[in-house]
Order: sequence, then structure tokens, then C-alpha cells
Amino acid sequence: MPNITFIGTILQPIKISVENPYKIEWDDSESNLKMEFKIKIKDSKIEISCETNYWHDNAINVIYMRAHDICKAYINLIGFQQGHGLPFVLHTFVDHMGKNTLIKFSNPTLSNLCTAYDLSNNFDFLLKLSLNELNIAWALNELLEAITLPHISLVNCTRAIERLKHLISNNEKDDKKAWGKFREILKIDEDYLKYITDLSRNSRHGRNERVSGDTTTEVTKRAWKIMNRYLEYKIAGDTLSSSTPKLE
Repeated sequence: MPNITFIGTILQPIKISVENPYKIEWDDSESNLKMEFKIKIKDSKIEISCETNYWHDNAINVIYMRAHDICKAYINLIGFQQGHGLPFVLHTFVDHMGKNTLIKFSNPTLSNLCTAYDLSNNFDFLLKLSLNELNIAWALNELLEAITLPHISLVNCTRAIERLKHLISNNEKDDKKAWGKFREILKIDEDYLKYITDLSRNSRHGRNERVSGDTTTEVTKRAWKIMNRYLEYKIAGDTLSSSTPKLE
């Protein structure tokens, strides 16, 4: 049966090793993949292999998510027992033919949605702004994590937008009024915004549910557009042109 491997590392200047490799079986009913993972860590180097019942190119997304889930659970248990924060990254994929590929987390279509600035125009202004207002820095971080880590797109996109809501509404206590002011100032249709917030509700309250990749992609695109709209608003001096179209 096809066997693939992910290679990674724990991003701490300490040596973590677990002598006995662990075996975990995982079936994915949606893709009909049957997976058997083996994970081992030596001197903070991670190796997690997966034997599957079949292989096709689209299987990599499912297998990567499960591999990441297993590594996260495994490493978190080690970190909790030892009192270490143990961030990690899986950086290399070895396919069933033995070919090594570096893992990149990117969605090139999102770059086209960032029209507020580039690395030559308005970058300095926004850098200073995000350093002076940490909610902006955190919102950007949450959006980037949404395209980097499995399972957190919906929650992170909503958190990022909520941070912007607090900034726009000056921390208005009445949530309904705060959302209304946010939508009015940034010219965002209510249904456009609720598509993001409603889909994340269960996950934000600890009730995880499976959501399709197409849906999470659409949520991420909408959140990207709203973040871009907010940055345009700040660059223009806390205003938007009368010709700015409504996001809907």
C-alpha cells in the first residue's frame, strides 16, 4: 500500500525525544481513506509516516490534516507534562515515490484581494499602525494562521473580524450596535458578514463540525476583503470614498 511521510521539527532550542514510535489508525469516511500513521520524535525532529489504502493527488490534503492533528495532540501532551511551549512545523512531504517536496502554505488568489497597499506603498504607515494598535496585528496574524493551520479557518476569520469591529465601534458594549456601526462605516452587507460569523458559531463554542473546503475558502476570501477594506479606511484617514462599493 502507498506510504508517505511528513518531516518536521519542534521550534524550541531544547531536545525532545520519545523512544517508542506510536501507531494511530484513522479512517476518513468522506474520502474513503484508511490511514495508519506512525510518529516518532528524536532530538526535536519529527517524522510521521502514513500508509494508506490508495493514493491520488487530492488525498494529500486529508492526510496532511490528520498528520498535523496527530502531531499536535502528541506534542501537546509532551509539552503539558514537561511545562514546555512546543510550537512545531511539518516542512517536508515525501510522496509514495520517494520524492521530497517542501510544504508551502499559500493561496495566491488572496494576494489579488489586497489592494490597500503593497511593499512599496503605504507599508510603513500600516506597520506603525499595527505596532500601535495590537488588535490590527493580531487580526492579520489570525488570518494568516487561517491559511496555515488545519481546522481553524472559520474561528480565526471571525476572531479577526471581531477585532476590527471593536476598533471601529470604540469597544461599544452593545454587540448589536457595534456590528451595525462596523457594517455601516466599512460598507458591508449584513448577510455578507453573517456568512462568516454564523459558520464559525459552533466551532467558537467548542462544538466542532466538518465544513467543506469550498466553504472555508469562501469564508477566508470574505474575511480577507473585509481586512483590506479596513486598511483602506485607515489609510484614507478613517473614511471611505463615496464611490467605494458595498461588500455583498
